Amino acid sequence: IPAAKAGQPPTCLVNRSHTDLPFLDLALSGGLTLASGTTLACASAKCVLRVTCETGAIVVESGAVIRGGNLTLSAESLAVAVDASVSASALGLDDSPLDFFGDRHVQGAGHGGTGGSCLGYNAGGRAYGDATAPLLFGSGRADASLFSPPTSVRGGGIVVVEVDASVQLD
Repeated sequence: IPAAKAGQPPTCLVNRSHTDLPFLDLALSGGLTLASGTTLACASAKCVLRVTCETGAIVVESGAVIRGGNLTLSAESLAVAVDASVSASALGLDDSPLDFFGDRHVQGAGHGGTGGSCLGYNAGGRAYGDATAPLLFGSGRADASLFSPPTSVRGGGIVVVEVDASVQLD
């Protein structure tokens, strides 16, 4: 990890996993490095995980994971190593009556465009939201088979990346 330049705040190093956070709103004057193999994650769907670095970079080292339902990363730059992860997968809406958007019991969600169908049996979900400026959670659906009771599958969460200089995704 490079040392802070003279007159700049130091970089915060996260070297221990935190996987059950109810939410996280972290505002730093310097940068943030998530050490190799560590995880910074919310405990539930739609949880807020926000990291704001006034100066410096957010660096996600090899094998590290940042995961949140409503994830915002703000910094001068962002670097994500080849086998690291920034994710909101399956942390959006589910198929319960109070937690869905659009059509229920369809094959694919419809955020930013019509959802996919399965072998043409059911139409995909109605389009909602904006694919280029995602502000809404992905919609979920019921997952059922002939031999098991239906379960709810969550849609995707929201990931917002705000950088002043560069994004490096290895």
